[in-house]
Amino acid sequence: MYYHKNKICLIIFFFINISSYAQSPSTAELKPSMPISQEVNFGEIQNAPATNENEVTESSKVEEVSIDPRIQKVLDHETFYIDLDLNLLQGTVVEDLGVKELQTLENSIFEAWKKLITKEIPQFKNLENFNDLDFKSVEQNPKNVLLLFKVSFKKLPKASIVGKMNLQISASYVLQKLSNKKILSTFDYPQIERNLDLSNSKELSSNVASLIYNLLNAKSQELAASLKNEDQYSSQTIMEVSVKNVKSLVDLTRLNGFVGNLAKLHQAKCKIDTKIKNFSVNSPQLLISYTCLDTEFFEVIKQVKDTPFDNGRLVQFLPDQKTFEIFTQALHNDSKENVTP
Repeated sequence: MYYHKNKICLIIFFFINISSYAQSPSTAELKPSMPISQEVNFGEIQNAPATNENEVTESSKVEEVSIDPRIQKVLDHETFYIDLDLNLLQGTVVEDLGVKELQTLENSIFEAWKKLITKEIPQFKNLENFNDLDFKSVEQNPKNVLLLFKVSFKKLPKASIVGKMNLQISASYVLQKLSNKKILSTFDYPQIERNLDLSNSKELSSNVASLIYNLLNAKSQELAASLKNEDQYSSQTIMEVSVKNVKSLVDLTRLNGFVGNLAKLHQAKCKIDTKIKNFSVNSPQLLISYTCLDTEFFEVIKQVKDTPFDNGRLVQFLPDQKTFEIFTQALHNDSKENVTP
C-alpha cells in the first residue's frame, strides 16, 4: 500500500514539472553554457564558418591621412620660399597703393616673382609663399632656401599736381639657407621715389606692383650666382692621404697642421680640414676633408712641392699616389740621379 502511494506521488510530481517547463517559453529557449572546466575542441573551431574577410578589412582599416599637395611638393623637391613683407609707414594707408588689402598686392607680386625665379633659377622645381602654409613643421630639404624681402612705403607730402602722389619706397632682402640660416646673399636698395597718378586705382596698384617686381628682377642673376656658388662649395669631399718617411708622431702632427693651413696660406676659397687617421711606422695616414671643387683643391695642394718642412727636410705632394713625401734635399737629388732614362 505504501509502495503504491509513493508511486502515485512520483507520477504526479513528474507531470507537474513537465507542465511547468512547457509553460515557460523563455526557459525553453535558453542554451546551456560551456562549463569552465570543459576543454576547447580546436577541431571544431577550425571547422567553424570563416569570418568574412571583407568585414575584418573594413573594420580594421586605418583612415589614411591626406597630405596637402603643396606639402608633398616640399617633401619631393628643392623649394625656394619667398617671405614678402610689405609695410606702410606713418601717414600711408593701403588705399594709397590702389588696393583695399595688402594681401592682394602681395599675391600679385608673388605670382609674378614665381615666373621670374623659375626662369632665372631653374634648379628649383617648387616655389612657395612662406606665409601661406606652416612649412616650419615639415622636414626640409638641405638645399631649400628662403628669400626674406622687406618693402616699406611712405607717402610724401602732397604733390604739386592735383591727383598725383609722391611715394617713397625702401627695400632690402636676405637670401638664406633654411636648414642652418646661412646667409647666401643680402642687399639694401637705395630709396626710390615715384610720382604716381591717383585717378585709376587699378592702374595705380599695377604700377606699384611693377616697381616691386623690378627690384627683384634687377638682382635675379646675382641671386642665381650666389646659389650656384653655394652648390659648388656645400658638398664636402673626404680623402685619405698616405705619408712617406715619417720618423715620429711629431712629424705627422706638424704635417697635419701644415696642410690644414694651406687654404689660408694661398688665399683659396677652399675650406680644408685635416686629422690624423692612422699612425704607424708602416702606414701613417691623414684624413683630409675639403669643401670646394676638386680642381680648386688640387690647385692648392699641388703648391706643396719641395716645401721646407723642418731641420733641412722638405715635403711634397704626389697627386697620382695621393701621398705626401717628407725627404731631405740630398737624398732627393741622389734618387733623381739614379733614375735610368
